[in-house]
Formats: sequence, C-alpha cells, structure tokens
Amino acid sequence: MDAFKVRDGIVADFEQFVSSFVTIKDPRVRAEVEEAIDSGLLWPDPWVALNPSFEPGGSVSDLVSAGVLDARCADIFRFGKSDINVGQEARLHWHQRRAIEVARSGAPYVLTTGTGSGKSLSYIIPIVDHVLRAGTGGGIKAIIVYPMNALANSQMNELEKFLGKDNPQVVVRKYTGQESQAEKDAVLDNPPDILLTNYVMLELLLTRPAERQRLIDRSKDTLKFLVLDELHMYRGRQGADVSLLVRRLTNAVKRDIQCVGTSATLAGSGLTRAEQREEVAELAARIFGTPFAADNIIGERLVRATQGDIDMKAVSGRLTSPAPTSLEDMRRDPVAVWIETCMGLTQDDEGNLARQAPVRLPDAAKNLAEDLKGAGLPADADLCEQVLRDTLLVAGTMSIDSTRSFFPFKLHQFIGRGDTVYVTLQPTDERYITTVYQRSEPGSGDHRPLFPLVFCRECGQDYLSAWRLPDGVFAPRVLTTSSAPPEPGAKAALLLTLSEEWPRLDEPEKLQRVTPPEWWEEDDDGQFTFDHKSKASRLPEAMTLDAFGIPGADADEGTHVAAFSTLHFCPNPECLTAWESTQVSEFARVSTLGTEGRASAITVLSQSIVRALQELEDVAPEERKFLAFSDNRQDASLQAGHFNDFVLVGLLRSALLGAVREQEHAQPGSVIRAKDIVERVVLSLGLDFADYAKNPTAKYEPKRLAEEALYDVVSYRLWADLDRGWRITMPNLEQTGQVRVGYASIDELAHDEDFWAKVHPGFTAIAADTRQQVLRELLDVLRRKLCIDIPVLNTTKAEAVRDSSQAHLRDPWAMGDQKFVTPMVAVPGTKPKGGYTGDIVAVSGYSLFGRWLRQKVLTQKVMGSRLKVSETTDIITALFEALADAAFLVEVADNRTVGYRIPGGVITWQACDEREPSALTGSHTHTNPFFRDFYSHLAKELKGLQAAEHTAQVDSNTRMQREHDFATAHLKVLYCSPTMELGVDIKGLSVVGMRNVPPTPANYAQRSGRAGRSGQPALVLTYASTGNAHDHYYFQRPHDMVSGAVSAPRLDLANRDLVKAHLHSLWLVEIGLDLKQSMHSLIDVEGGTFELLPSVAAAVHNAPAAQRAKQTVAAYLTSVPEVTSAPWYTAQFGDEVIDQAPANFKLAMTRWITLYKEAQAELDKANAIFKHPNADQASKRMAKARQAEAIAQKELLRGDSDDRDQSDFYTYRYFASEGFLPGYSFPRLPLSAFIPARRPSRNQLEGDYLSRPRFVAITEFGPGALIYHEGNRYRVTKVSIPNTDEGGGIHLSSSRMCQDCGYLHDSALVERCENCDSGNLLPLEKLMRLTSVKTRRADRINADEEERSRLGYDILTSVRFEPHGEVYASTSAQALTHDGQPIAELKYGDTALIRRMNVGYRARSNKEETGYYIDTTSGQWRRAPGDPEEGVGAGDGTATEAPVAEATREPVERVIPFVEDHRNAIMVTFEDQFDIEARMAATYGLKRAIEADYQVEERELDAIPLPTGDLNDGWKVTLLFESAEGGAGVLRHLAESPAALPGLARRALELLHFHPDTDAQGSGDQGGPREGVACGQACYDCLLAYSNQWYHQHLDRFAALPVLVALRDGSVQVGSAVGETRAQQYQRLLSLSLSSLEREFLDLLNVHGYRLPDEAQQIVAELSVRPDFAYRRTDGNVAIFIDGPVHDHADVAARDAAAEQRLKNAGWMVLRFTYDSKPGWLHAIQGRNATFGDGNPRPASS
Repeated sequence: MDAFKVRDGIVADFEQFVSSFVTIKDPRVRAEVEEAIDSGLLWPDPWVALNPSFEPGGSVSDLVSAGVLDARCADIFRFGKSDINVGQEARLHWHQRRAIEVARSGAPYVLTTGTGSGKSLSYIIPIVDHVLRAGTGGGIKAIIVYPMNALANSQMNELEKFLGKDNPQVVVRKYTGQESQAEKDAVLDNPPDILLTNYVMLELLLTRPAERQRLIDRSKDTLKFLVLDELHMYRGRQGADVSLLVRRLTNAVKRDIQCVGTSATLAGSGLTRAEQREEVAELAARIFGTPFAADNIIGERLVRATQGDIDMKAVSGRLTSPAPTSLEDMRRDPVAVWIETCMGLTQDDEGNLARQAPVRLPDAAKNLAEDLKGAGLPADADLCEQVLRDTLLVAGTMSIDSTRSFFPFKLHQFIGRGDTVYVTLQPTDERYITTVYQRSEPGSGDHRPLFPLVFCRECGQDYLSAWRLPDGVFAPRVLTTSSAPPEPGAKAALLLTLSEEWPRLDEPEKLQRVTPPEWWEEDDDGQFTFDHKSKASRLPEAMTLDAFGIPGADADEGTHVAAFSTLHFCPNPECLTAWESTQVSEFARVSTLGTEGRASAITVLSQSIVRALQELEDVAPEERKFLAFSDNRQDASLQAGHFNDFVLVGLLRSALLGAVREQEHAQPGSVIRAKDIVERVVLSLGLDFADYAKNPTAKYEPKRLAEEALYDVVSYRLWADLDRGWRITMPNLEQTGQVRVGYASIDELAHDEDFWAKVHPGFTAIAADTRQQVLRELLDVLRRKLCIDIPVLNTTKAEAVRDSSQAHLRDPWAMGDQKFVTPMVAVPGTKPKGGYTGDIVAVSGYSLFGRWLRQKVLTQKVMGSRLKVSETTDIITALFEALADAAFLVEVADNRTVGYRIPGGVITWQACDEREPSALTGSHTHTNPFFRDFYSHLAKELKGLQAAEHTAQVDSNTRMQREHDFATAHLKVLYCSPTMELGVDIKGLSVVGMRNVPPTPANYAQRSGRAGRSGQPALVLTYASTGNAHDHYYFQRPHDMVSGAVSAPRLDLANRDLVKAHLHSLWLVEIGLDLKQSMHSLIDVEGGTFELLPSVAAAVHNAPAAQRAKQTVAAYLTSVPEVTSAPWYTAQFGDEVIDQAPANFKLAMTRWITLYKEAQAELDKANAIFKHPNADQASKRMAKARQAEAIAQKELLRGDSDDRDQSDFYTYRYFASEGFLPGYSFPRLPLSAFIPARRPSRNQLEGDYLSRPRFVAITEFGPGALIYHEGNRYRVTKVSIPNTDEGGGIHLSSSRMCQDCGYLHDSALVERCENCDSGNLLPLEKLMRLTSVKTRRADRINADEEERSRLGYDILTSVRFEPHGEVYASTSAQALTHDGQPIAELKYGDTALIRRMNVGYRARSNKEETGYYIDTTSGQWRRAPGDPEEGVGAGDGTATEAPVAEATREPVERVIPFVEDHRNAIMVTFEDQFDIEARMAATYGLKRAIEADYQVEERELDAIPLPTGDLNDGWKVTLLFESAEGGAGVLRHLAESPAALPGLARRALELLHFHPDTDAQGSGDQGGPREGVACGQACYDCLLAYSNQWYHQHLDRFAALPVLVALRDGSVQVGSAVGETRAQQYQRLLSLSLSSLEREFLDLLNVHGYRLPDEAQQIVAELSVRPDFAYRRTDGNVAIFIDGPVHDHADVAARDAAAEQRLKNAGWMVLRFTYDSKPGWLHAIQGRNATFGDGNPRPASS
C-alpha cells in the first residue's frame, strides 16, 4: 500500500469537505484562515515512524540443541504449517530467546517490547516446552490472562496454527465466558494444559464451586505458569482488583507459581534504561505480589537492516536515480542507510541501538538537505523529500521474510476540527484576528475579549457570536447546538460590526440597501415603502459598543454594531437572504469554520479511506477495511449510525441523480414522472439481489416479495427526502443544484385564462410566465413542507413497508423501528385554533408567499390599489380551491379543518446544472462543491458499504460475528470502544483511526499497533476534537503521543471497598455457596417473599464455615501489606467483614428485587386493563406494549436467554456490580437503563439493560436524556419506583449542606458544620435516590447529528468523610509558604462519600426552582413550566406521555434526583487572601499538572467547586476526586508526599506558559504554548477545557501565579492519619520492610523511643528513587538506606551513588546504615536529633 498516496487522497477529500461548508467574505479573515490551514491548522504533516529490525535470536532448533527446549518444540513451532506442508521453522528474536532462557530457570520475568514484536511466543514456547516435558493432562499447567476477550480469541487462533486442532500434543482451551455450554463442560471434564482466560473468568474460577473444584483444586500440583498480558494497562481499580486476585490464586494453589508479564517499555521522563527496568520490576512485583529481578525485565535489541555508513557524496548521486528494486541493493543503498541512521535508529545510554523518535518527512528532508550542504554538496529539500518518500515506499514493499518488510513504517496523521475564527470587538479593519481559541487578545494590556465569528451560509458575511447579559453587556458565546446561557436571563445574539451606524427607519434609502427586497412595497410612482408592521421587529438594534461589549461608548472610541437577537436576514447587500421561518435554526443560517462536526468528519474520512483502498490494485480484498476507536461506547454507536445513514442517503441521491441524467441524455429537457421515478432509481442503484435480500437464494414468490420490499423502501425514502429542511450538513440534490423538482403541466395551467379568471381577475393582467412562477412558488412551499399526498407516506402504509422490509431485506435496506416522516397539510389562511397544529402549514396573506404575491405580483400597478392582507388571503384561498378543482391539489379533511396536499403524481424530477434562485427568500444560489462531487461520482462507489459498532453494549455473540466479518472484510468499517485495543492480530489491516486522541501514549501505541501487523506500511489517523483540552494539547504536540513515554500505571491496593469485595469472595468459597445463574436460585421469587431460600440461608449463616473464612482471610491479608498498613485498617477488619457478610449479601439483592417487583407491578397493571370490561382499543394497545415490556424486563432479570452468563443480571456479575464481589472493569453500583427492543425475534429478548457508573448516569440517564444504542436514540422517560409491601411510591429524604465548605450532613437536625463549624447550612429537601430508568425509542441516528445530544444539567456536589469503625480514613495536610504562612489546607479521604444531585436543567428559565416533576406512582418524568424544549417530552413521540405538570397536581412531586458513592478525594481550602479567580485558575492548573504528570485522563479526575460554582459565593473549597472507581492512588500520593504538591505547582506553571522558576509577578512569562502562538489569559493549551467551559471568561493564567508560586516555593506539612497510634505506625512500617536488616533497624528505633519514619519503600516518583525509609520534614526530607551485602557489588554501588546524588540535588539528606556497621547504628542515631528526636537513649552495650 502506498501509504503516502492514501494519506494525500484522504486529506484532499477532507479539505474539500471542510472548505465546502463555509465561505468567508472578509479578505483579512480569509487570509488568516488560509495561512493557518497552510501552517497545519487542520492537517499538519504526518509523522513517519520506522519499525526497525530486531536482533536475531536463532531458531527453535538452536535452543533444542542447547538443551533449553524439548526436541518436539522444533516440530511444533513452524510457520505456515498445513496437512501437505511442514512449514518454515520459527526464527526467534533475541528478546524471545532471552525470555525462553529465563523461563527455563524458573525465575519470574517481564517482556517489554513494542507491538508486533512477538511477545506472546516468549511465554507460549516455554509453557509448551514445560507441558511436553511434564506430560499432558492431570491439570492446568499454565493460566494466561488477557485483559480483553478479543485478544484471547486472536491468540487461540494463532496457537491452533502451531498445535493443530486434532489430537494436539499440548491441549489449549479458552474459558472466556463466550464459549458454548458444551465447550465449557469439556474444559471442566478434562482440564487443558494451557487455559486462556480473562481476569473476570479467573475470578469466577476461584469463586464458583464447580470450577474451583474441577479446575483450580485439580491443578494445585500442576500449575506452573501465570501470565498477565499487557501489564501496563492494569491501572486504577482494575489493576488493584487483578493484583488482589493474583494473590488469591497463589493462596488457593499453595505453591510458588512462575509469574510472567508483558508490558510496554515504561519510559518515565529522564529515566535510564536500567531505571526503566527497575520501574517495570516494581510494577510487576506490585501486581504479582512477588519480587522481580531487574535483570529479568527483558527489552528489545535492534539491528540494522542496511549495511555501511553514511556517505553523503553517494547520497547526492542517488538523489537523481530511482530507488533500488533488489533487497541486496537496498541494504547498501546510501539513501536507505541515511534513512535508517537518521530516521530509524539511535543509541541509548547503554550503547545499544534504540528506536528513533518519529519525524515529519519535510523535517527529515530538511535535515538531509542540511547534511548535504554541510558536505559541500548541492541540496534541494523538495527533491530530498520526494526521494525519501520513494525510498520508503519501495523498501516498505520488499520482504525480508514472511513476517516483515525491509522498512516497515507507519504514517501518523493528526487531523483537527477547525474551530472558528476569533476577533476582538473592533471595526473590521482594526480587529485582532486569530484561529486559536482563548479568552482575550494576547499582548493587549487591558485583555480585550475574543468573540467567535460565525458566517452566513450563503455569502460568508461574518458576525460575532455573543451572549447579551441581563445588564446589557455582550460576552463571547461559542456557537453550539447545546450551549446554555452563562447566567439566568442571558440571551443569544449575533453582532454585525459596521463602519457607520445602522440605518434608522427614517433613512429608507440606506435601510433598503441592507434589507431584503421583499420587505419593501413599490407603489405606482416607483417609490418603495418598508413593511413596518411585520418587519420592523425583525430589524437589529443599532448600538455602539466598546471592546468589552459594554454599550454606550462614544462613536469615536467604540464600534458601531447591529445586534440581532435572531438573524432573520443577512444584511450583506450582495446577499440579503431572508429566513422567514422561525423553525430554521441558527445553525442552518450561519456556520463556523469547523461546522462539519466530528461525526461528519469521521464518516467522510472513513468512506474516503475505504474508497482509496479499493482503488489500489496491490491491496488484497480482505485488506480494504477501516477500524476506528472511540473512548466512549455511545460515541461509537452514534458514529456507526451516522456513517450508515450518510452512505444510504448518498447512495439513493446518487442513484436519483444518475437516473435524471440518463433521462436528460436520452431526451434533453425531459423529466421523470412520479409513476416512473422509483423504478428508474432502483435501476440506477444497480443492486444485485444478494446486495439487498435477507435470503439471497430466494426464488419465485419469496424473491418477488423481496423485490417489492426494496421498491417500497426506495419509494418511502425518495419521498421522505423531499422534506427540504431536515438535513443541514448533507444538502440534498436540489440544494446542490443538480436536480430540479417540478410539477407536470403547470406551464399549460399558466396559459389557461379561464382558470386564472376564476381565481381572480387580476391574474389575467399578468404574463403567463409570471403566473407559472406563482404556481411554482406556491407548490414549492407546500412540497418543501412535505404537503404531499402519496400512499407510502401514510403511517399505516409506512409501517407495512417497514415490516415487509424487515422480513425480506438485509441492512441497510431494511427499515428499523423509527419515527416515520409524515406529510403535512396546507391550509389557506391561518391555522385553526385549538388542538394540535404542528402538522399544518398555513399560507395566508401574512405568509412569505402572501407578501410576495401582494408586493411583487398583484401590485398596486396591476390591481389599481394596494391589496390588503385579508384580500390577499382570499385570493390564496381561491387559488387553492381552483388548484384542487384542476386536480393539482387534493383536499384533505379532518375534524380540525379542510386542508390540501399536492398529489404525488404531479411531481417531476429533472437534471440541472445550477441551483434555482427563490423569488420568496432571495438568491440562495450557493451550492456545496463537495456534495456535488459526492453525488456525481463518489457515492456510487459506496454500494454495499456498512459500518457497525463493537462495544460492551453489544452482546458477545454479535461482537464475535462482527470480529469475523471484519477480519474477512465482509464488514469494512468497524467503530469500537477499547474492546479491540489490546494485542488483537487483525491480518491485513493497513489503516486505523481514532475518533478522539487516546487517553495515554500507551493506549495510542496499542491502537496504532493494530495496523501493519503483517509487516506492511500502515496509516494511523487521529481526529482531535475542538473544545477538548486533552485533544487540543496533543494535536499541538502529536510527537508526545506518537512516541510519548508510557508511565507506570498507578493502582491503589488499599482501597477498602475493593478489599472487602475480595474477602467476600473468600467467604463464598468457604461457605460453599454456588450463586447459580439466576436470583431465582437464591431467593423466594415465586412465593413473593423474596427471602433467602432455606438451603442458601443455611450456607450463609454457617458458623463453622464463617470461622474458616476468618482464618483464610487473615492468612490472605498478610500477603497484602499495603492493606494492613492502610490508615483505615484495624486488626479486627477481616473478622468484621466476615461477620457482616450475610447482611451485606442480602442487602446487595435490593436493586434486583426492586426491579423485579416493579416489572411485576407493570405486568399486573397491563393485565388488569385487559380484564376491565370498559377498556377501549387504544388502552388495550398501550397495555399490550406495557405487557410486552414488562415480560421482557422479567426475562432479563431472570436470565432467560442463551447467553445468560453475559447478562448484567447473571448472579456473579450482578453481585460484582453491587460491590459485594470484585468488579474489575464493570461499573460498581451502576445505574441501569431499560432499552426497549427494536423488533422481537426468535431467541432475542425484547429489550436490554444498559449500565453506567452512577456518577456518569446522573447526567447520561437524567430526565429526558438521550441514550445511543445500535443505531437508535432512546429518551429517558421514567425512573424505577420501588414496590414495597406497603405499596409503591418513591422514597424522599432530606439533608443539609454547608454553604461555606460543601460538607454533607444527612441529619436535618445538625446546626453547625462538622467540617468547618459554620452555621450556614442549606436544607436540601425531597431528595430522591436514582436507581434505574426506562426509555422510549426516539428515532434513528442520522447523518445530521454531529455529537451526542446532551442536555445540560446543574449538578450540585457535596462530600463527607465517613469513619470506618473507630478510625477515620482521612489525612490532613497544610501547604505553607517558605516562611511558614498558610496557603491551603488539604483534607484527604480514602473513601469519602460524594453525593451528586441533579438540581435542574442548566437552561431552565427559573434558576430558583430546583428539581424535576415526577409522577410519584408511575415514575414518569413530567415537564414543568420553563423546562427547555429538548428535555422531557421533546418531540419524539414521548410528549404525549409527559404533559406539562402543574404544581398542585397530584400525584406529581418536584424532586431532586441524586446518586452517591465513595471515592478517593481531597478537599482543598485556599486561604482567603487568594481571590476567586486565583483559586479557580490554580485549581485547573493543578488539575492539568496531575493529568500530565500521572498520565491521568481528563475524565478520571474531577475538580468540583464547593459549595457551588457560583462566582459570587462559590469556589470556597475545591474538591478533587478520582472518577475511576477504586482510584489509582494519585490523590493519596498528593496528600501523603510532601514533595508532590510543590512539584505539581512547578509543572502547572510550565503548562500555563511560564518558566517554572518565574516569580509571582510573571517575569517568566513565555507568552504562549509555542513559538508564534501567543496566549493572553487562557487557551486550550493551558486552562481551558470542555469540562470548565462555564468559567472560560473568568480563567486567567496570571491570576494563578500567586498560588502556584507560593506552593512551588513552600512546603507541605503532612499530618498523621487520624487515629494511627505509634504501635500502628510501627506495624505499618514493619509490614512494608523488605529485609530482616530493615526490620532490625525499625526495632532499634522503636525500643529506644526514637521517632519512627513516615514512610517505608515509597518511591520518590520525581526522582525515581526508593529509599528504604523516609522522614518528611518541613526543613528538608531525609532518606534512610539500609544496605546489605549485595550493595558491595560495583554495579549496585554505582546505582546507589547515582540515586544518592539525585536525592541530594533535590535537597534531601541521605543517611546510610550498612550491615557491617550495625554495632554503631545506635551511636549514629543518637547524633541525629533533628531527624530521630531525643528518644530514650540507653548505653550502646545494651
């Protein structure tokens, strides 16, 4: 594949697409944009990364000869084996051979090499060798744990190629949960030698009695290996769970297991290779619970592919010659030598070859040109670039062997969404212009704000997008579809800057030049009069503003503006387009520079990639596919739906265009009539029967039914596509000027004098051409509103079409359940009063058509006098009636009014070359060049192209089928969440995309590593989204992502809730309880008591078993010193967990019981309606739907499905989700949303439950929220209401929140805050705990939706530190200045209780009103006055179920939904000396620093202002908490390490564009993020982020300086954990000590009463040093090393010296106590009072 050609074609497509949406009138703005794009604003040059050759390690036979491997390994490990071919012997890399040798020694090891380096063989070969030697059978020899099933599936396929499927010498089986029951039984009956599984299934193997007995217990004497793949991905809660699980496995088998891991190289900043190995060894020891020697951390060794040194003279000579075509010539090619030396390889600190960082090709070409110039040779950078490109391509296609090419390389292309242009509020010739979003103009001393520009879609006239605040000031407003006002009463506005004041009404000549011509009436004398009555209110307000948007500035100092509250027209004299309809959104009138949006961008890129691959002859069919990653499963669902809709619409429009052009070619000037259009379009589609038929082998009548179904579907979609206004980002063929929709015989009707005389005599006085225009304009108004009478648009017919299509057609031709497009009804005059009128189009004298008719056609000159509005309405009524008499309209009557539609048979289609101007709305002749080309040429190439999602939302069987279809390229586009990220070997995948910048370089390496695994050149595309600080940061620094350092993941083993869950697993084992597959096996469901079944109760309350469990738990806890040394830990902890386990077990069932009771109640209600004698048919239809839904819910809860163990309500998974058992990657204590099925089908339930972590669900499952799933959108309409023995109904509670610090008090009786002693407590009433919700289908995802529609909610957060028994899990610390003055107080809690309350829509009109109306008996959300239109009851079919509530209506109640959970959290209370802007800026600066230094995702760390974010009385306290459940220990480190906060402050200063040593006055200001880019107050490179958009206009990096500089220069005084005694401290330190020598040192301090160390074995992250003990002191930290004999070795001593020097350079004191000076330890301690205190000294002899 020519990766450069594919990349250039894709970028060209994307450039055309982006530029097609916006024209820019202002030449200065246009020049700025063009220069920015040329400089890489949207698609900078790609990075080229060479994948170098690995050092050979010989063959398997070599290791057999050396006695390392069994002889049979040489026969097994051969590539390309088959029944007729023995294959090729496996050649090993050096790192593979080294790993095999270490494995043979029995030592644990970790392999750290790049993706595609054959890591799996490094453990598979020694495992197979061990099995061959030990003999097969008898029990499991090796357990290999993969983080994702897709990786296990891929590995199984590879192993079968070596071992064979029939009678293998080594038996390998998968046990991932996706197997059939027969396959699971086979594993249990005959345990394999090698078991491939995942950590969740390993948990079940240890917990479920049958598997534990038949697999684990039977393998106690055989289990030798435990392998964890991708160690660096085990982070946070997931990593902690896996680490605790590993310890349980080793305890279960009661023998040493050889632990093996694979990992990316952990290349922390500034670490040497030796230090990197130490860091990996540290991580592996943490996860496996066993020490790893640094020498057994095995990295890659590289070799050169070329031969010889760089010869610049030879290079110069080669520049004019083609690249060599033979492998041997390429090895010696001077350009290839230069490429490998300067672009591929470098040397590390140990003198070994290492990978070179990626480089942009133009930069490499400049380097080559400089090298040539340096050698005195001619140089042309452009020629150098072309030669480098050609050489890479030729070398990339040369094969060294069957697995790799000579120069395998990847192109890493970052693509940015153009945001928009930002300007100051000044005259157009003076304003500052930039494409970089930030708060204010850089360099302007007064910080003039920057306003976003939007552009008229027709002419490119620019407007400033603003909010008009209640005080009249205008503030910048980002134009989005969901931006809420910054404060109550703020209104959206668009500002047009002018050189002079906007014309007054008494200046008609000036006003006429800037207003639409149809707004003026001409009299007999040719004088024009403005339509004051209807148009004056649509004029802008004239005013003069200063640069800060403040009105009233002097004309000489301010800027004249025209302020539009709604842009009813474009005042550009060359445009004057009018938008008369109030239904046309602002987004449809104006656009931004990046108006295309992310979904459209990814769709266009996706189809462009597939088309480009299809055009390449050297790309095999199975390689023509595209895989794209998204970090959000709903985004993946949205993207798949968007792509499929885009392709389908494109195909149909392309076919329609082809049909009319064919007609034009055959008969110029002719049209296609309605009766023929469907057949002609179907023929133009050119579909084979197999392309659309569900059963491609159908014959006779079934085949005819499928063909008829296709015709009906095409017919429905063609007619529905006439709805002019429903697509914004995908203009139709009429809007692109390629098809003209007309009306048969209107030319004849225009010449019919009798017809016109009947309408009105005035028409007889005007020309036939004008009368024809009248007919066209009127019929166009009706058609574009879909006032069309065609059977297929009838709802009943449309439902029949849908049903038939689902029976006979395959996707995408089968119609899903969707909201049908229904025709409107036109009425002459005004709409009828009362009732629903949303489907009525009124055409009166006031309408656009009426005004045009009165002002431009039946003028005063024609009529003799000016027509009145009422007279115009009468004429329109007569015209309607006459058209109906002539059968050009059909009459439609209902109980509201008599209306009209156009009969479908009148409509015609004809080819054209330009867009017709509209007489009613101005010119409107702008066309979109991209879509003109797309419909003409590109769309037809997309036939058969479809996308699918691959996420955890999709059931496992469907996921596996999609994996198979994608591997064979039957499915060409796959959008996935990280389910496909790790290690999956997708052969032939050359292009990978990312819908967002991945969270970390480790994620990026994994995702990009999916491409090019067969050794071929590859292309990686990454789309960086606007408004996302993370994406923006890495778009500007792609090098840091492409080749960035992978930091060691952080995991917190001392999380109390996680530990309890693992202890519960041990309890289940000891009581011998099998949870079976359904709750029916545990509790009395049929009897309705919901109590434990007798057998279950007996096991749960078995006292002897509980005693055994306590002993097991005690033994287990000794293997996890991080737990026993935690501040919350007590000696009674394990016993307490076991004692409370029975009660917690029953408590965990509450959610399931509530959902089941609710479903049963719904079913009972539905059945009651069926039995009611007076129930009407409508009620019974609704009852039937409720009945089906309730049955589906019960079946889901019971687990009545084929893959029940994959269900969220499978017992073990359910108890994990409730936090009772370990949860790993599953949400703990989630909220569930019931999604009704698209259509019922055999073996498929009519619905599903989706789960979300509760802190996510409080907004994603909020009232009226939209959920995206499998191509559809579902709206949240109800909450689950508990059904208790006392009856149904919601439970409401109340609490109090401190308005000074945000602290939570659940008692309404508390009068003073328990945290800060304030008496300022806010009562919170009618709180409703949110549990589960229900949805209704809203509609299908379509190509107009760019981002998920999200309702803005006001979330109020409160926190409480809860005690654990007698010990508080909290630590206090004080940040002090260098002279001891307080800066901030920090209070950290391991498991702080955080409550998040959804107090209302952010866009609600009355901010004083909090909460939402809910029907307290049904749980149905109800709309309240002032709720936004897009909220509960929006126009998607749910409105009838959610009427506007009245405050007095029963049983409606206004409630505040809330969720709560425990998180690692810090409360930061800054001193009052720092104002609100300083606290705000410092908070976000520190948050960015934490994310950068600890490689934490933006979404993993929340920064919440307490008590609120209000700028007047909020931001008193900042709450930082780890969003990831269980946390990663980041905040614990921040609270407990005195050096952490000063280091983060220093890092924050760098991120805020200051020199890290700057003073508080900002003398170290570096101006901006990089050369040529300035930052005034805040930009996306420093403080701005999507998550803090509400505060953008208040963030100032200079405001943060006093706080950050004080923190950098100050110190942190860490307090002891509350409740920790000296004895507890001693035990904690003792448990962390790694040697007897260290324990002796501790004993000496303890016995003699000296001060004990603060820490033991804690790594100083910023220095990569781990002292044995450490004292944290305000006057300087002290590191203690206790050195045994090993430290006498020269290499160890050298490392010790280097580490000691780093500590001293950072201001640490270093003390060493060696083994041979032990008799003098006490004397040395006595001489260090400042460190050890005075103690209780005794004579040394004692």
